[in-house]
This record gives sequence, structure tokens and C-alpha cells, in this order.
Amino acid sequence: MLPDVGAGIPRGAVDHGVAFGMNKTRDDLLARRKELIQRLDAIRADLGRGLEADAGEQALQLENLEVLQEIGRLAETELASIDSELAKLPRKS
Repeated sequence: MLPDVGAGIPRGAVDHGVAFGMNKTRDDLLARRKELIQRLDAIRADLGRGLEADAGEQALQLENLEVLQEIGRLAETELASIDSELAKLPRKS
């Protein structure tokens, strides 16, 4: 059984959803986009650190790897959706 990727993560961090309501403004989308980019940067940095020398730590890191990868995948999907929504909105003058 795969771990629940939403466990321990504040509501909205993962299941904020790919679909945005019609009430989302450009500023809302841009703010969420910035948050997702920061989250992806943190995930990439964490994944790029490699494994610890301690076998116990390595086991824990490997358990978390799949969860981090899924959170990253969901963030990238949501980011693509935001970019698509932003492209549909009229530009601010």
C-alpha cells in the first residue's frame, strides 16, 4: 500500500486541487504559483542532498523519497494548471 501523500501536510498543500474556481483572481493564482515554485525548489534541494552515511537515516530517507516525489509531481501538475489559467486571463494594464 502506498503512503497517504496528504498525511501530515496542511490541507491545501496537496489537495488544493488542480481545478481552480472561477473566483480565483490573477493575484491569487500568482501567489499560489509562487508558493508552488518555492515548494518545488525545497523538494529538489532535499532530493539533491543524497543519502546520509547512517543506515538508519538512509532507510528513513528512502521511505520519504516516494512521498516527496509524489508531492513534487502534484505540485508540478498544479503549477501547469495555474499557468494555463493565467494564460486565459486578460492581462492587467
